[in-house]
Amino acid sequence: AQRTDVPTSWTGGLPNCMAATLALLTLSLRLPQLGASAPNALERLKPRPMRAPPPRLVEAPQASKHEIFNSPNWPALFEQLNRLPTFTVANERGQPLQYESPAGDPLAIFYCDVEAAKKELVEALKMYPELNCGVIPVGMGQAYRLAVEGSALLVPSVAELEAAGAPTGASPNGQEVPLFGCLQISRPGKEGGQPMLPLFVSRADAEAAVADAVTMTDGESADGLDIMCLSLGRAVELLLTTEGTGFEFVAASAALDFIDETIRGEGWEKED
Repeated sequence: AQRTDVPTSWTGGLPNCMAATLALLTLSLRLPQLGASAPNALERLKPRPMRAPPPRLVEAPQASKHEIFNSPNWPALFEQLNRLPTFTVANERGQPLQYESPAGDPLAIFYCDVEAAKKELVEALKMYPELNCGVIPVGMGQAYRLAVEGSALLVPSVAELEAAGAPTGASPNGQEVPLFGCLQISRPGKEGGQPMLPLFVSRADAEAAVADAVTMTDGESADGLDIMCLSLGRAVELLLTTEGTGFEFVAASAALDFIDETIRGEGWEKED
């Protein structure tokens, strides 16, 4: 039966697996991963036919799937990306709902914008109330890999697409995930390593970082501290194929706030 005692910080009820997931988040800050066989194990549902993806706003990675996932640097990058949350609508067993592509293939959908996932949850609860669905976080690394392999759709935030220059109202389906950074605010690498350029999922967070940098320089002019945009796919390609590239991925504040509020709403305590 569907839960009726839904906390204000959680919409759709908490799947049984989510309690363990949240516990892991508080301990390691690593987001849950789907197993290698996950695309075949996911429950196949068809909430609605999906429209064919529109043309991409930016180029897809030039490196082939083989080059990406067989690179010796991929495992470390996979773990790094998994510290960024995406969100999906899942049943009470933690299985993401699947949708039917125009070609008839099943696709899981992972949202960069938690608010978009919440809206999708409302529709799922109307159509499948018996599944006791909820919104759960999944690491960006896993979501990206499934998307590149064609088993999932990684949907960027509409607001961030528009911040990257997309036309107002452009569909996010099929678009690359934009990331934002400022070349002048690179951070020192660990143990004297190469500098790391922060890449933010949220442009607002990137702007806040630039503002902080100006404050730390005694209010010097922000002229020249321009925010640039780089797609997730291009960032992955550069990290795997170009020596001397160093990026530090920064999750959107809103996404982390949602996870934090969910943890508190369910009675979990964060550990330092």
